[in-house]
Amino acid sequence: MSGFQGKYKFLFTIIYLLVGYLSFSQAIGNEFLSNRFTRPEKYVDVNSPFTLEGYTKIGESSALELWIDLKTTSLRVVDKRSGYIWGDVVTTHEAFSEMNDTWKAIAKSIVLIEYFDDRGISNVIGSADESVQKSYSRVNDGIDFKFNFKKVDISFLLSVRLSGDRIVFQLKNGTIKESGKYTLASVIFAPFLGSTVSNEIDGYVFVPDGPGALIRFSKPAHYLNWFEKRVYGKDYGIDNLASVNDLRSKRPNDFLREEPSILTPVFGIVHGVKRNAIFGVVTSGKEYSSIVAYPSGILSLYNWVSAKFIYRQKYLQPTSRSGAGIQVAQKDMNKFDAKLEVSFLAGNDADYVGMAKYYRDNYLKNC
Repeated sequence: MSGFQGKYKFLFTIIYLLVGYLSFSQAIGNEFLSNRFTRPEKYVDVNSPFTLEGYTKIGESSALELWIDLKTTSLRVVDKRSGYIWGDVVTTHEAFSEMNDTWKAIAKSIVLIEYFDDRGISNVIGSADESVQKSYSRVNDGIDFKFNFKKVDISFLLSVRLSGDRIVFQLKNGTIKESGKYTLASVIFAPFLGSTVSNEIDGYVFVPDGPGALIRFSKPAHYLNWFEKRVYGKDYGIDNLASVNDLRSKRPNDFLREEPSILTPVFGIVHGVKRNAIFGVVTSGKEYSSIVAYPSGILSLYNWVSAKFIYRQKYLQPTSRSGAGIQVAQKDMNKFDAKLEVSFLAGNDADYVGMAKYYRDNYLKNC
């Protein structure tokens, strides 16, 4: 009886290995046909949900028109080539009403700031908040805003310029003033520009994760986390470089493969493949920036992406020889000029391939 069982056990082992080999061979041959890498595009037309009612025309270039609600600093951008209107949020949408008051203001803001209090606790506020004092001066190719975040005694000057098919946001370091117990942690320009609700339209967010990755517009709960990575990897002078031992083993996670680093300071949004797209490039302050993307269902029902400029961050301050310590915020601010260029792509250029070509032709030609 034992010989009979042993014979069948051997036969089943051979069949198992053969099936496994065939499955592996098929996977190798068809791997690039799976949606692990991409998926067939739909190429459907997309209608903009935005209007220009209540917005003031600030300027016009050969390709774009810039409109701003001067009360809230909410943005609208008209692509003259296609007639498509880009914006941040529609305030009558159910998704907007579900956000708290802080994020409702942020969603309509041209700039979002994160700040630390004297205990190192962080919070956020947008330029659309009613407590923020705003003044502006219009110039031929754009507008200059002076913001005074009175709640936290932080102020600075933000310039917005039109140039061909792009809008340029710039915050010069010398204009930042801190006059209270609060300190500036980070800044994000136009965080909800190009945002979408759930999977209401066809498209995706592009992030430069390794060779590049797409975050498809999907229903809430499809994604489990947000994306945030520092351009060029960790700051060796301040970040904790040690791996946490979470495998219940006698060695740290030094044998695990590290995640890809961001080597190109870019991001993108597509509204309808080969229809409309936004392509953002950090051109100053790259070494102090991160790319941040929130899929629907993580922070709100909106999909949004932008670049974060880091002026201060927390670090581990040792309190004992054993390595124990506390997290404290940087005392001195990182000194750099933050600059983000947001280009608008239309037609055949409005997809991730078009973004790559645009970056090559406009930003790598002098390298």
